[in-house]
Amino acid sequence: MSYPYPQDRHRDRREKGEQPYKDAKESLTQSSATIQAQEETFGADLRDKLAETENANRPSAETLSLMEQAGNEVRSAAEREQGDAVGETSTGGGEDGGGTGGHHETTPDELDDLRHSSGAIGRRGHDEPDVEEDEEH
Repeated sequence: MSYPYPQDRHRDRREKGEQPYKDAKESLTQSSATIQAQEETFGADLRDKLAETENANRPSAETLSLMEQAGNEVRSAAEREQGDAVGETSTGGGEDGGGTGGHHETTPDELDDLRHSSGAIGRRGHDEPDVEEDEEH
């Protein structure tokens, strides 16, 4: 019960005594204690759940060792393949047959083919005029 003026509250206390106010104060204290206990319980549960999810997301020592072993196997396989590829190109067995370590020089005719396939037909440079190759033949 709310009183807009202090004198009304004072008069109500004189008429009814202190007991209703004591009861209201006690119930308010109990309800705030209950709310605080619920908040603490909820916070503790939430903290425990977060700790569990962090531990679940963290890989175990066994998982880490297996991942490291798999990484080492992949790395060694890649090094073996790279070593085999270097052995092939150094003997001259590459695609171009020149033994240049797999590097292929692009000829002017291949450049023209690339220009035509990319849609830049006849664009050879800024100073040269546009020329279609079919007209020359």
